[in-house]
Amino acid sequence: MADNSVPNRMYMDDENILWRHGKPDYTLANKTFMKGRSKTHQTGSLERIVEDLVKTYEMEATNKLDPEDYGSVTRDFQVSVNGGKYYNIDEVIDRGTYNVLLADCPMYNASEQTFDSSHDLFRGVFTEGFPWEVLEVITGPREWCLHGDTGLT
Repeated sequence: MADNSVPNRMYMDDENILWRHGKPDYTLANKTFMKGRSKTHQTGSLERIVEDLVKTYEMEATNKLDPEDYGSVTRDFQVSVNGGKYYNIDEVIDRGTYNVLLADCPMYNASEQTFDSSHDLFRGVFTEGFPWEVLEVITGPREWCLHGDTGLT
């Protein structure tokens, strides 16, 4: 059955979470996502699970200051783009996801940005949130993670 509910960003309700700028509100981003999405994935489908997991990780990496408050990834999580440098969770919290994922490229100089300046820039461009969606998952969980446990059961 297709799931018409808003994205499920998990691990937001613990009152002891150390938030960067207060608990985030995704109402506008969810509204924009629901209005513009091209796929409605079935409840429990791999696409829906991945979509919610990545939206949860994005929420945590953008808003949580303590990696111990993360539920979407483990403390030893690392991220790398296109075979580049690996960043640990502390570096992601410090540098920001945009700077880690985009690095220096022709249209964006991550080395000239801070966490806050990069997020101010993207929030200024995507004023109604950044409503990305999973179109299709073409590989199974075993192939997802080459450097450790995904945490999925």
